[in-house]
Amino acid sequence: MGRPKLVILRGGAACGKSTALYRLKKNKKFKDWAIIDNCSLKLQFENLGGEKMKEYGHGALFFLLKTIMSTKRNIIVDEMSEKTLRKNINYYINKYEYEIVTFQFAVSVETAIKREVHRRESVGLKSRGASWVKRLHKFHEEKIDKNGILINTDRFDKKGVEKFIIKNLKQLESHN
Repeated sequence: MGRPKLVILRGGAACGKSTALYRLKKNKKFKDWAIIDNCSLKLQFENLGGEKMKEYGHGALFFLLKTIMSTKRNIIVDEMSEKTLRKNINYYINKYEYEIVTFQFAVSVETAIKREVHRRESVGLKSRGASWVKRLHKFHEEKIDKNGILINTDRFDKKGVEKFIIKNLKQLESHN
């Protein structure tokens, strides 16, 4: 069966990470996986302000990961980097022999801006604006995971992204 997997979905704003996470969560192939929406986890502490939200969100995530890892269950998490995971829970990654697989999401800034406007308006919220999207994309471009499996979501629809992830995970499993 191979080593347990810790799959990371990362990339800029409105590139499809959350959509992929929720599609995978509903897919029967992932019924035994722990799927963690890190963004929603952090939002549980939103009322405490930005720094505490991030601090407590990370603390909660690392606690959950350590607990789940002891079961050697496969895990998917978004909004996280391998570097940060290794800095905080490397002992557990090694102890339970996890293989880390990163899917690096990419999308054009123009598409991301359109998606962000549509997503926010669909729930009655005002868009954060093009400059917000551009700033986050620039941040993620500087911190790109060069070893990650690139998914250009300009080229795939939602189902295509889901199939791409499943196909790549199967290929990795067959090589182990």
